[in-house]
Amino acid sequence: MDLVLCDAVMNEVATGRTAPLLELSHVLAHHRNHDALNVDAMATRFPYLGPGEINVLAWAVHLKKLGRPYRCVLDDKRARRAADALQVQKTGTIGLLRFLEEHEILSKDERLEVEAILKRTGFYYSE
Repeated sequence: MDLVLCDAVMNEVATGRTAPLLELSHVLAHHRNHDALNVDAMATRFPYLGPGEINVLAWAVHLKKLGRPYRCVLDDKRARRAADALQVQKTGTIGLLRFLEEHEILSKDERLEVEAILKRTGFYYSE
């Protein structure tokens, strides 16, 4: 399954404690733009979203059309609503952490530690 992350989420994950583990992983696919992506149309439809979120959504639509398993990693409420409007699969940072645990990239203790840090720093998520 491809995990499609917006730039902001990728930067948060890449600069945190999990960065060395992610470098060893093939779970996070690096996707480059190409002509099949309809980034401009996505930006026109959702002008309030940033370029990273637009790119993630464009990739999700593309991967969905190809029938490839994927999941968008989006935390922004408006981006998540856009994903719902496009009927594409999504998850957030907590979902990403749980995915990494399921694939044995993070241990349960590491995941819980990162979640505790996020809570202490004011990161909001519903249980």
